[in-house]
Amino acid sequence: MAMLCKTSILKFAVASILMLPGSALFAQDTTAHLLNEAIIIQNRYEQKRTGFKESKPDSLVKQQFNGFSLADLLSFNSSFFVKSYGGNGIATTSIRGGNAAQSTVNWNGFTINSPMLGQSDLSILPGFFYDDVSTVYGGNAGIGGSGSVGGTVYLKNAARFSENTKINAFTNYSSANVIRSGAGFKSSTDKFINITRVYINSGKNNFLFGDTINGIYETRRIAHNKLIQYGLLQENIFKLTKNQKLGLHAWLQSSDKQIPLADPEKKSEASQYDASIRASADWQLTKEKLSLFARTAFFVEQLNYTDSSVALFSKSRSLSSITEMESVYRFNSLHSVDAGINQTYIRAYTKSYGGDPYQLRYAAFASWKFENRKKWFSSVVNARQEMVVNGQTPFIWNVGIAVKPFTFLTVHGNVGRIFRLPTLNDLYWNPGGNPNLKPEVGYTQELGIEVKKRMDAWDLFFDVTCFNRNVTNWIAWLPSGAGVWSPVNILEVWSRGCETQTSLSYSYKKFRIKNKLMTNYIVSTYEKAVNENDESVGRQLIYTPMYSGSDMTIISYADLSFMYNATYTGYRYMSSDNYKYLPPFFLHAASINYQLKMKKCKTDFFLSVENLMNKSYQVVGSNPMPLRYFRLGVNFEFSK
Repeated sequence: MAMLCKTSILKFAVASILMLPGSALFAQDTTAHLLNEAIIIQNRYEQKRTGFKESKPDSLVKQQFNGFSLADLLSFNSSFFVKSYGGNGIATTSIRGGNAAQSTVNWNGFTINSPMLGQSDLSILPGFFYDDVSTVYGGNAGIGGSGSVGGTVYLKNAARFSENTKINAFTNYSSANVIRSGAGFKSSTDKFINITRVYINSGKNNFLFGDTINGIYETRRIAHNKLIQYGLLQENIFKLTKNQKLGLHAWLQSSDKQIPLADPEKKSEASQYDASIRASADWQLTKEKLSLFARTAFFVEQLNYTDSSVALFSKSRSLSSITEMESVYRFNSLHSVDAGINQTYIRAYTKSYGGDPYQLRYAAFASWKFENRKKWFSSVVNARQEMVVNGQTPFIWNVGIAVKPFTFLTVHGNVGRIFRLPTLNDLYWNPGGNPNLKPEVGYTQELGIEVKKRMDAWDLFFDVTCFNRNVTNWIAWLPSGAGVWSPVNILEVWSRGCETQTSLSYSYKKFRIKNKLMTNYIVSTYEKAVNENDESVGRQLIYTPMYSGSDMTIISYADLSFMYNATYTGYRYMSSDNYKYLPPFFLHAASINYQLKMKKCKTDFFLSVENLMNKSYQVVGSNPMPLRYFRLGVNFEFSK
């Protein structure tokens, strides 16, 4: 039965590719330069966002997490909270006190959040597929549209012409009995780029966890937690002329996971199968003053959840088609204006809706950018109006500025309006869906100071950013009688806080040491009572730690390196009145890496220990996380 299901999904995915609409989409690229017959274009989503804070994982960390998910990579090396349900459960973002649907994951300029759930499951997104993983913090709905409230995770690959051919492969084994392997091939000539990557993860994933039964602490292995995941990424970019470029991209993946029960005394029979296919095409034409862009994308997602113990067999499928057109005009080196339109069509198929609802969205957007001649001041103004057939949408805008009074100091800030449309589940779930829901709306402000200073063999980076966000019409599912829960626009939430990032490194000949410290203080509170007996007003949102942070030290000499990481996660409240909570926890990890170089090849061998202190903890209640475990792996790279 499972094989038949997977075969039907594959046939459906292939058929979907064949039906890929031929309409053109215009990419949102805002800067372009003609240089030696080569087109150098920065995508609008790829540029440094003026006035916004950004962060990226360390390259050594990313390499050692080959084969692991984005959830593993970002929870280890980012300044936001990853809400993991343990085992083979989902993992979602919680950026600056927002929920999972208030942050977006963006692949090559397209939001890939589920149109049914409104969120992305980071546990099934492979970090190996992307050269560059970056996070932009704060509401940027003027560019990203609905859902860009807390922040955005951007995924992309470097695509430059006339570069070397590179072959890379990896394999690693963990003491939780999981093997992760993958390989990639990238070639780049003056007219053609090919990127091919594949991966497969499989194993029992039966890690050890701590459990207290009848007052006695025991360690046991998690049961019913097998997984098999595999995927393919294929990207081809063609230089048609000296100022035209065409890109074709496809990303297919499958994840089949057993879902363990929170109660280890009971036997689980639940499993979840996720399959997706994402395909896109983009065309770019660049002239001296004017640039034109066209882009299209088509996504298919399947999610099957089964639990034979309670006769639950849930199947759902969603389709998304996105089309954009945009033009950019550069008046001179100081001013540029771009404007465009977007059409998004989504449809879902599930018995839980009682029909096959769809949503059709249109959007018009524009932005103006300015940078003075001496480049110590830059600003951007973005505006966007989304229109949903039979729905309501607000006018969205944001303004960002960056001031550089000294070469080592930058003051950045932004202010804007944000919003999030209800998901298809919010609108159409049967029973309980509410088709009269309004979008969540709010305002956000941010101000930060960034210092970059090089002093002989020392490099210093420091950033402190404070933010404020107020959201009304926050959607919450509440009991509405007869045991039926329904979503309503009732909550008002106020989020504010400060984040810091400090990096200090020293290099001398073959010796290098680097320390990176990140801290977060986030207060996100309910500002309106659900009912007269509600004690949530002024209380912290559930599963939103007020204090969190991490510290990483990397020491290397010649081809040998050592890395130590410590993370802290504060109290997470499990009830809106904050009476129930999970205790804070410290996690420690260490790894050693040796690189062997031979002409055009290099091979990295590493050994890492996760949860070094064997800490028993839970990120989400009743979902145990692994005790100490080991990983052993090798990464190979050939360049020509």
